Amino acid sequence: GSNGKCNCSLRDHAIPRVEALLFAIDKQYKKPERGIKVGIRIIDTCGIPNVGTNKAKKFIDIGCQSGSGDDKPKIRGVVGAMYSSVSIDVAKFLQPWHVPLVSPASTSAKLNDTVGFKLFARTVPSDTYQYRVIVDILKRLNWTLITTIVSEEFSEKAFDEMAKTNNICNFRSEKLLTSNQQKDNQFLSAVCHILHDTDSNVTVLLTNDQDTIGILDSIRRVQLSSESSGNC
Repeated sequence: GSNGKCNCSLRDHAIPRVEALLFAIDKQYKKPERGIKVGIRIIDTCGIPNVGTNKAKKFIDIGCQSGSGDDKPKIRGVVGAMYSSVSIDVAKFLQPWHVPLVSPASTSAKLNDTVGFKLFARTVPSDTYQYRVIVDILKRLNWTLITTIVSEEFSEKAFDEMAKTNNICNFRSEKLLTSNQQKDNQFLSAVCHILHDTDSNVTVLLTNDQDTIGILDSIRRVQLSSESSGNC
């Protein structure tokens, strides 16, 4: 919520990543002969940007604690987040404090900006490579008129430029806003706009997993409804 509180627990897909991080730390830094002490503080952002920013403040608070020498904790970096929308906001927040952010999963092309995100790094490829694959598929199947549904953190501009270069027209685009609290209505509205206002038979989803599930569920609801009493 807006107050930064998060009541969710770590979701199933996050646990293996946490376990891998703990294993790596145990393997590399908890050997007496190294003489290095490394600590980890694990915080769940719940996949919500403003929650991630509020939780990131805790890392800054740790770095600003009083103390000296070996007893004073030092924040060398932050690992995360999974969702690009969270990484974008957290990276912006941490940058003035000179704290780097390294993500194992955020792929947004917006994070390619080395000036705006000069302390951000990731261990996965940018969405730019996925866009190339999508455009190649569209070309191969001669789908030159498309519509798109785009999660806010995805770089629609980068995809559109690549599509235009290959003579693919994006007739209509529906943007899914992270700040919109009525997500179900937003999903249904996007689907209905595309069904009623376009002649395209191909819709490309540039969406995160949560938005993808919501869009597919809305499509199912529309398909199950009758023409006279449908959701659209």
